[in-house]
Amino acid sequence: MQNETYRFSIRESYNFPADYEELAVKYCALESLYLPRDDFRVKKNELDFVSYLESSGDSLEWWFKQGIGREYFGVHYINTTTQKSAIFYPDWIVKLKNGSVLIVDTKMGQPVRIQKVEPKRWPRAFHYLEHLSEVALS
Repeated sequence: MQNETYRFSIRESYNFPADYEELAVKYCALESLYLPRDDFRVKKNELDFVSYLESSGDSLEWWFKQGIGREYFGVHYINTTTQKSAIFYPDWIVKLKNGSVLIVDTKMGQPVRIQKVEPKRWPRAFHYLEHLSEVALS
């Protein structure tokens, strides 16, 4: 795996499958949020976290719900089980009014809490986070 740095930009719009529904939200980087219409478990998980984000307007500039694919922010890493290169796509990108950018992954609608993350254990993630000085809206 090469050391690569790239500029990630949130597009003005994305294509969503026909079985996704549009939901109106205030702080989303896009005009609306799109979630699977018939997957209640996933939808509840996502809506719980969106509710938390939307109630944080005093400190929140915007948030972005990630997907999977080249047009989304991903962190390359080596899967220690298979010893193969893989890409991790975090669930959310959140920009605070103080300029901080948060990369958040949720499980069951709650942010994953990591007690201690060491740069030597997650060097690729730290490389990207150190160089992610700006997330741009196209």
